Amino acid sequence: MSTVVLGTTEATSPGPFVTTAPAASPSFAGSARAGLGIVIAFHRNEELVAPLVDSLLACADELRGLGTGMILINDSPDHEPLKAAIESARQRLGRAEIPVWVVTNAANLGFVRSANIGLARAQEAGHDALLLNSDTQVFPGAIAEMVRVASLDPMIGFVSPRSNNATIASLPSQEEYRHQSPARSYEVFRRLSPHLPEYHYAPTCIGFCLLVRHAILAGFGLFDESYGAGYSEENDLVMRANRHGYRAVLANRAFVYHRGNASFGPDARRELEHRNSRLLAERYPEYPRAVRAYLAGPVHRAELMLAGLLPDASGRFDVLFDLSDTCGEDGAFETAKALLREFAVRHADDFNLFVMAPAGQAVARGLDTFTAVEVVPVDTDRRFAVGLRFGQPLTREGFLRLNRLAVRTAWFMLDTIAWDCLRLNQSDMDWSWRQVFEHGDCIIYDSESTRRQFASRFPAATKTRDWKASPNDNPNTALYRDDDALVSLIADGGPSWKDAGTAPKRAWADSADEIALMTKELIRRPDAFGRLVRCLSDTATATSVLSGDGRGCRDFSGFAETTALSLALRRLAAQVGNAAVVGPLRFVWHVWCRGGSRVLRKQK
Repeated sequence: MSTVVLGTTEATSPGPFVTTAPAASPSFAGSARAGLGIVIAFHRNEELVAPLVDSLLACADELRGLGTGMILINDSPDHEPLKAAIESARQRLGRAEIPVWVVTNAANLGFVRSANIGLARAQEAGHDALLLNSDTQVFPGAIAEMVRVASLDPMIGFVSPRSNNATIASLPSQEEYRHQSPARSYEVFRRLSPHLPEYHYAPTCIGFCLLVRHAILAGFGLFDESYGAGYSEENDLVMRANRHGYRAVLANRAFVYHRGNASFGPDARRELEHRNSRLLAERYPEYPRAVRAYLAGPVHRAELMLAGLLPDASGRFDVLFDLSDTCGEDGAFETAKALLREFAVRHADDFNLFVMAPAGQAVARGLDTFTAVEVVPVDTDRRFAVGLRFGQPLTREGFLRLNRLAVRTAWFMLDTIAWDCLRLNQSDMDWSWRQVFEHGDCIIYDSESTRRQFASRFPAATKTRDWKASPNDNPNTALYRDDDALVSLIADGGPSWKDAGTAPKRAWADSADEIALMTKELIRRPDAFGRLVRCLSDTATATSVLSGDGRGCRDFSGFAETTALSLALRRLAAQVGNAAVVGPLRFVWHVWCRGGSRVLRKQK
C-alpha cells in the first residue's frame, strides 16, 4: 500500500487530505468487472463501522461480481477510535478481495465535501457511484438489485432502495416502523415488498443510500457545496439532472437498514433542513410541488395502506366488519351480527376483529357486548388487512370509505332491489356498485340466483372468479346452499335473508369458517398494490377507467384527467402490469332455507 499526501484541490474535489490506496488507484484493479465505487464518509461514531462492514462482507460475492471498490473517507482525522475502526474495516474487506481506498481528511470537511471526494474518484475511474451513510446496514441482494434497476431505462439516473427510516423510501412509511431492529425491519420489508412493482418513479432519491449513474456525474458534476454540512444536496443533484429528463426511482426489491440521525443533533438538523430546503425551493420550485403531489397521490397512499397487511406480535391480522349502513336493516343486520358472533368465537386466534358502526347504533344493537370484537367509529383512521362490507354500498362514500380503510375488500351483495327501484336508485349508487364489481377483491352472494341477477345488470360481475381454498386449507370444508329451495320459498313469501337469524348454529359455524379461509387467502395474495392504486383515487373518472381484471392500471382509453396524472398512472401500469395476479373472487356462501340445506362442495 502507498500513502500519498495531496495538496488543496478545487472545490469539487476538496482537500487537503491523505489517501491510502492501492498503487493502481483510481481504477478498481482486481475486480471481476469494474463498474461500481461505494463511497462511505465517516464522522466519529466509530461504533457504526463494524455493523456496516459486517453487512457488506455478507454480500462479498455480490460485490465482487459487480466489480466493486470501496472508498472509505475519515472526516474525523483526530479521532483515534474511528481511525482504528476504519483500518480494521480496510483489512477485513481486503481479505475478502474487495479493493479498498482509505482517504483521511487533514481536517473536518463536512459530509458534502467528503462525499464529493469519493464521488470524484468514482467519476474519474468511469464508474457508477453508490453513496452509503455510515449508519446503514446492507442486506444481501440490495446492491445488485439497485444496479439492475438502474440499467432498465437509460433515463434512470438515480436509484435508492427501500428502508425502515428514509422518508419516501421507507416501507412502510408510518413512524412506528422506523426504529425497529434491522432483522425486524427486514422482515416487515419482505412481507410488503412482493406487493409492489420492481421499481417506481419518485420525485427524488434519498442520500442514505444513493446509486448515481456515471453519466450523471460526468454530465452534471458532484454535490453542490452550498449545502454545507448536508441535507438536500442529493435533491439538488437529482433536480439538476431532471431538468434534462433524468429520473429518480425506488428499487422495491432492495432493502438497506438506516439507523438515522447519527450525524447531527436535533437542533442542528432542523436548522440545516430549514436553510437547505429554502435554497432548494428557490432553485427548483418544481421540487416541493412534485413532492407534495407524490405524497398525496395514489402510489404513496397505497404504500401507507399496505401496513394493514402486517400482523401483530401474536401473528393476528386486523379484520373489519363494515356495518356502517346496515344497522337500520333488520334482515341484513341480524345476518351480519350472527356471522360476526360466530366468527369471533371460532377465529379470534387468527384475527383481531373490529366492527364499524355509528356509535349510537353500535350500543343500541348490542355490538359492544361481543367478546373479542372492538367497535370503531365510522370516521376511524385505523388500517385493516381485510374489510368485509355487509350489504351493497348505497353511496360513493360508502364505497370509498372501506377502500380507504382496508387493503383488501369483500362485499356481500345481497339483492338488486335498491338498484331496480328507481325511487331508491339515486345519488351515486350505480357508480358505487359498478366500482364494487370492477375493483372489489371478493364478491359474496347469498345464492346462485342472486349472482345471476347481478350479472344480468352489471357486466363486470361476470369477470369475477370463483373462490377456491388453497391446497393447505381444509379440503373437507363445505358450503351449504339450496338455490331451488331459496327461489321457491322467496316466491312463496317464505324465509329469506330476513329470517336468516333463525338458522341453525352449524350453518353459521361453517359459514364463519369459509369466510375465515377466504380472508386468509386475500391476505396471502400478492397483488394488493395495484388494487389500492386504482381504488384510492378520489374521482369517478380516475377509478372507472381502470381495468377490473386485477392487473393494476392497464386500460386508460377513456381517461381525460390532467396530463401529469395520466402519465404517472401509465408509468405505473407498465410497472405493475407484469405482476402475477388474479382477478376478483366470487364466493357463494350459505343461506338457510326452510326445509333444510344440502352440502355442496366449493366450485371448481
